[in-house]
Amino acid sequence: MELMSLSDFEKRKKDEIKAIETLRRGLVLYIIFSILILILLITEMTAILFNDYMTNKISAFLIGFFLLIDTFSIILTTVYLRVFKEGFDRISKYINVGHVDSGIYLYAFSFSFGFVLYPFLTGGLSQIPISAFYLLSFSLGIFSLVGMILIIIGFYRIGKKYDSGSVMLGAILLIFLGFIGGLVLYSALSEVTEKVRKRVPPPPPPWIAEDGKVY
Repeated sequence: MELMSLSDFEKRKKDEIKAIETLRRGLVLYIIFSILILILLITEMTAILFNDYMTNKISAFLIGFFLLIDTFSIILTTVYLRVFKEGFDRISKYINVGHVDSGIYLYAFSFSFGFVLYPFLTGGLSQIPISAFYLLSFSLGIFSLVGMILIIIGFYRIGKKYDSGSVMLGAILLIFLGFIGGLVLYSALSEVTEKVRKRVPPPPPPWIAEDGKVY
């Protein structure tokens, strides 16, 4: 039987709420990041489809645009992962979130490394063989996926701890539909925050455990 004083109870409740709200702030940044990636992909596909109609000015503009999105994406990734780490570190005092720290570091390394190299590898500035390029891309993709899965496990365990099917669903959706999963998680964690706020404090002592002992 877990026993705690009223002050300890209130302290833990505030700590849990702060951790969840920190994770929600990280999700806001992640959602913005997902929108930027979507814009980048749409623009790149459009450029490929209409490549024959591209003028030098348009090509130069698109290269600058890609580099700008690239830079913002790296910055956002760095920030939202730091916010995630802060939230998970705080909530891990009460919940076993698994190896989230390892996932964050692995995802940050692979994603940032890939984004930094992408313009050079695809811009003809690198002389590496195409097979090496695909091997490097595949390796970074695997590292990024493993890192994200470890982060998702952390969110899933939070959902399991607070008996929130919506949080668990949002965590699963992050694998396949990052943007939608982020939105579901953001909304579901708000419900978890309210659940923690409504948590009833323990009764005053003496406490009677299930085995009949009085504390």
